[in-house]
Amino acid sequence: MSEEEFNNLEFEEQNKLKERLMNNIKFVAHLFKFSLVSEQIISNIFNSLLKGNDDQGDVSDRTVEGAIILITMVGPQFDSNIRNFEN
Repeated sequence: MSEEEFNNLEFEEQNKLKERLMNNIKFVAHLFKFSLVSEQIISNIFNSLLKGNDDQGDVSDRTVEGAIILITMVGPQFDSNIRNFEN
């Protein structure tokens, strides 16, 4: 959903969509913690959150917040997995 479409929604609908996004990100992070999702998928999700939704590449506050939640939840294990892979 583009930023313009998001801004045209009612406040309550915006909150529902943002909450759904955050819950989906947390769910994927938990899947990663149990080794049900690979590092590549986490990397792809992180990159898609930060690439921007519109033609200009502008990133919304909610996607940045989602990226922060994702990296906070998977960061230590992700880093550990990468170090183990390099050795």
